Amino acid sequence: VFDGANDNYFYLWPIFTQSMGDYPTSPLPHPYSYWVVFRALAERYGAGVPGGGEDVMQGFWEGVSQSPSSIDLDALDDALTDQGTSLADAYHAAAVALKFNVPCGPALAYPYCLEEGPAYVALRGATPVQGAIGSVGGSFPGSVRDNYALNWVTLPSSGTYDVTLSNTSPAGQLQGTVACSNGSGLAIFRFPALVGSGASTTLLGFDPAAVGCPGPPVAIVTNQSQTGPNPPNSTARSFQFSTATASGATHPLGVTLGGSGSGTVTSNPAGIACPSDCTESYANGTSVTLTASEVPGSSFVGWSDGGCPGTAPCTLSMTMARSVTATFEDTAHQLSVAVGGTGSGRVTSSPIGIDCPGACVESYPNGTAVVLTATPSPGSTLSTWAGSCTGSATTCNLVMSADRSATAIFDVPLGASPSQPEQKAVALRARPKRLERGERTRLRAVVTPCQGHEGDVVQFFRRSKKIATKASNASCVAKLRVKVRRTARFRAVSPQQDDDHLAGTSRKVRVRVLPA
Repeated sequence: VFDGANDNYFYLWPIFTQSMGDYPTSPLPHPYSYWVVFRALAERYGAGVPGGGEDVMQGFWEGVSQSPSSIDLDALDDALTDQGTSLADAYHAAAVALKFNVPCGPALAYPYCLEEGPAYVALRGATPVQGAIGSVGGSFPGSVRDNYALNWVTLPSSGTYDVTLSNTSPAGQLQGTVACSNGSGLAIFRFPALVGSGASTTLLGFDPAAVGCPGPPVAIVTNQSQTGPNPPNSTARSFQFSTATASGATHPLGVTLGGSGSGTVTSNPAGIACPSDCTESYANGTSVTLTASEVPGSSFVGWSDGGCPGTAPCTLSMTMARSVTATFEDTAHQLSVAVGGTGSGRVTSSPIGIDCPGACVESYPNGTAVVLTATPSPGSTLSTWAGSCTGSATTCNLVMSADRSATAIFDVPLGASPSQPEQKAVALRARPKRLERGERTRLRAVVTPCQGHEGDVVQFFRRSKKIATKASNASCVAKLRVKVRRTARFRAVSPQQDDDHLAGTSRKVRVRVLPA
């Protein structure tokens, strides 16, 4: 209601060395201050955008409500897996973002930026580090707890050196990154391997000056060893960061993605396949060519930090550590439609994509002219539009130069009786429909009509056996991820009824397991 109050700001900062799965209770409980970590995990999928970050948290709470074994960490991992990542990788990216609190822009994109990061620092100061290595040849021994905890350690500001992360404990699974602010964004270098008990990994030939870092770099380590879905306690695992003068035989290349759009960067010779693998070390003098490819709805607008002009492939000579940013800008915008009022009706679009209730969100290329048409149900009239559309004409013309939202208000004329609503139904879809044994498919059930049925419960069945119950969201959509071991048929039922609607049932959907 009062967004400017930012009440959660008063709880900054949490104790980051405490694990996500084991909030301390003494001297004070810390869930309130830990909200910023959940924010960093979810914001990357959109803040205040339908189907965005709130879907992560809704998926989390749905998982918590379904089974005692899914409380906390498993439920959050499932919610993030639905978005194409995992809790381990998302938490590590959040650890980088929360150390620097840099806003998104042409030189930095999610998951390493935060919309309100500078405001966090303005109120509570910079996030504290747990240790420091002052000069090349030094080291720092520390500990990081199981079940998603972190440490930040500053590194020497000058010289060319190797950085080694060692796991000196009998357990734990450590992930590491070296990053620094280069004035416009971040130079980010991921350690080449996860580190289990007794193992180590080394980032070779790092040079802060070569990648434009005026301040000290920071080594980030997270422990993604999970000991339970809701562990009663978390053991601290010992680790060590150590630095040594580099031989100069190899140098790291780090690629960072920026801008509001999406794309990929690959290298020749192979090694870079960003965003999944954005760091690689190359022998001194190696010529490396980076190629950027945008995804539909985005365009590649150029390189920065690496001295490559324009949008052509970027060729670098690896005579030193290098950091390059590839900027992609969004060329598509989201249109969100809703219906309201005492009456009922539908809103459709030209070009097709919107048919609301039901399909109420669609993305269109930048500059697309979209016509929305409101069609009242018998006995209802269009009272007015709200949002990006105004007036009471049945059509609304929009140019998609930015994200837009519109609501059609249907009312029943005074003295009239509302028409009989259409029969409730459930449409079920599975993606993918063909997969390998043991892989997961995503079931998506849409309840129609949506108006008045937001939040309706949907029961999912495998053949005749009920496997899950989910509450639908504000768009009347319920989602479920299912591991498939053999070809099976699924269906969905929304059993909630009222005076005008019977229970809605879907047709069966077959998911096939491919032959070995």
